[in-house]
Amino acid sequence: MGWIPKQIHYIWLGNAIPARSLAVAKRFQALNPDWIVNIWSDAPLTIEKTNTEYDMNIKWSFRHLDSLFDLNNALEKQLYQIFVRESSGHFVNYAAASDVARVLILYKEGGIYSDHDVFCLSKIPELFAPSGLLIPSLDESSSVTNALIAGCQGSLLLNLMLKKMQFCYFESKEYAHLAWSEKRPFATKGRLVAYNLRKTLTVMMTGPGMLTDVLTRPGMPVQVDYEQFNDDSDYYVLDLSLTLPLNLFKIYYANTWSHLSQQTFGQSIR
Repeated sequence: MGWIPKQIHYIWLGNAIPARSLAVAKRFQALNPDWIVNIWSDAPLTIEKTNTEYDMNIKWSFRHLDSLFDLNNALEKQLYQIFVRESSGHFVNYAAASDVARVLILYKEGGIYSDHDVFCLSKIPELFAPSGLLIPSLDESSSVTNALIAGCQGSLLLNLMLKKMQFCYFESKEYAHLAWSEKRPFATKGRLVAYNLRKTLTVMMTGPGMLTDVLTRPGMPVQVDYEQFNDDSDYYVLDLSLTLPLNLFKIYYANTWSHLSQQTFGQSIR
């Protein structure tokens, strides 16, 4: 669909951002001085406070997440309702709120979204996305992740993800009745049971499960190899055109990601 704009987006919700999170973004900017760094937050002043306290002298764009949503747009209005629901009150779910925001940011502005535990290892080259979306290549022990995504402004795939999240919260027979009740509080069940339920629903409604569901629909660039499905494992075949060159990044809880080799392409990977 086009070239990925040279801007990276980070999101921070809640209390003051830790200095180490700003350090991750500062490292990216040092390696990629020609890229714009956007830090989105529900309280940008707290980020500027951390910036000042640690004398990091960071010249970035601190942006308020409220400015992201166009409430005159029917889809974005419902996405905003989801975002507010998940990011406020006693039982906040910042992971779900961030999931919604990251996809909308990329759809409206393009660029790279990165979690705070993803390190940039070197200068990022020009990135071209034939399908309008670049996702991490996977190794045998990992699944699809939304911790690092690159997309073009107006990408069809990103738009489908936004619509999928809206569907899960407002229309899905499987999820909608849980989205505004048991997914949110810990009070209705034992704390561990409630936590596991909320985590599972978050993954499936806004997180990697949602992303996988959209990309594995018929006609999408990533196709499920149904012949290799079994009761224990899910296997996915990735189109190399979607692969983000993640030998340039490293995440805390995973090995360094890299291109899928030509030998890997066409094989099933977990």
